[in-house]
Amino acid sequence: MSGPFGLQQGLKIEEIPFEYQEIAPCLYLFSSLPKNHSSFNQYVLKIAPSTGLAFIKAIGIPVATNSFGIPLISTYNDFLQRLQKIYGVPQKTDFLLAGSCWDRPEDWLSGLQCGERSLFSMWSKDKGLNLPNNLKCVFLGAQANDVGEGNIFVEYYFENEDAAEKEINALEDDAL
Repeated sequence: MSGPFGLQQGLKIEEIPFEYQEIAPCLYLFSSLPKNHSSFNQYVLKIAPSTGLAFIKAIGIPVATNSFGIPLISTYNDFLQRLQKIYGVPQKTDFLLAGSCWDRPEDWLSGLQCGERSLFSMWSKDKGLNLPNNLKCVFLGAQANDVGEGNIFVEYYFENEDAAEKEINALEDDAL
């Protein structure tokens, strides 16, 4: 069975036959993958040399939105429903930090942009969900990019993500 975007845990960089840019050690930016989705225009993959593919982040196409965030929230809710069909009921978070000055409905996007508002959902094996394809966690979030614009993103963490992170840290520390 194929995993997210046609990828599987443990794939090596040379096994993904698409153009990429290395943006950090073992972190690669792709504009195309074996299975693309029209709502995403960039994909970031964490691929450690031995551990292989451990993480995918799909970055959504920018959504023109208003100060209330209505188009962005609509896009988020659409993807939430799609992902629920695959992974079940997530843990949902939609909150504004106490004391934030962005507490009016028309301040929704500004609160998100300033990091005082969060909108995300998470599916996790730690919460008892049975996720397919060696996934340990799936994360859907919304972010504000600029005044009047935002996007959604989906992150997939495979079961080997902790081992890959240790491997990458060891490679980094070797430079010291």
